Amino acid sequence: MYFCVVVPNLNYGQFLDACLASIEAQVGVDVGVLIIDGGSTDNSRAIAEDYCQRNNWTFLEKKGLGQAASIAFGLAKEQWPDAPDNAVYCWLNSDDTFLRSDSLRIVADQFETFFDVDVVSLGGYFLSGDGRFQAPVNYDYHPLIRGDVFLRGGAFLQPATFWNAKVNHAIVINNAYRYVFDGDYFLRMRSEGYNFYVNPRLHVAGYRLHGSNLSLNVPPKRVSELADLYRIRLSRPGASLYLSVMAKLLRACEFMPLVGEKLKRLIRSANNAASYFTRYMIPSI
Repeated sequence: MYFCVVVPNLNYGQFLDACLASIEAQVGVDVGVLIIDGGSTDNSRAIAEDYCQRNNWTFLEKKGLGQAASIAFGLAKEQWPDAPDNAVYCWLNSDDTFLRSDSLRIVADQFETFFDVDVVSLGGYFLSGDGRFQAPVNYDYHPLIRGDVFLRGGAFLQPATFWNAKVNHAIVINNAYRYVFDGDYFLRMRSEGYNFYVNPRLHVAGYRLHGSNLSLNVPPKRVSELADLYRIRLSRPGASLYLSVMAKLLRACEFMPLVGEKLKRLIRSANNAASYFTRYMIPSI
């Protein structure tokens, strides 16, 4: 099976080598890689070009394009003219990795076993900034709830989610979003009726936690985008309104230079605790 892997990068040279090495190490499948750099000023280009030369991968510089637009550009059908009809697509952010040399072989096995599946989403581990294992990623951790994680505001693990060419060529990433474009992308796959296979117990990807990771911060814009998802994709107007109010509260914290960031983290912790105890009736942020 052939995998088309897009790697967006901007000044993540400290992580890029581990990311690309994890792709290079894959066995039992054929892999094409398109690295899209947003104009890095660190050592990213040298690292990327070295891997491209060794593996016949492709490096493109797209200054100022942004993460979502870079991924959308990289996934476009015209970027993969030689990909077979049964190719599988994904993106791997340059600060993430595949955990094992047979990660993509495991993914291929799921597509080949469940022949009517369009999207395969597996599991992984949180990694520290220096690559140490932290804990399994678990979006279905509430002991009293089982079922559709999206309806509770959860998500699939992005670096462990893969889709076939039919899905890839039909649905395009919405690059109007900066923070939640992946959630919107997968929700649209679901709303279009594509078949999902989900098994978070098969750990194939590492999701790195570090200071500049957009998912770890609490910018008001991210919460505003979440409000959009709850209103448009999840049909939960009450939750959307709540998130809009939270975004305004977080925005107000930014005008408090001495304590604003601490308040934002406190608000996020309190909100997410309330989310857990209300079984996600209150959405997490």
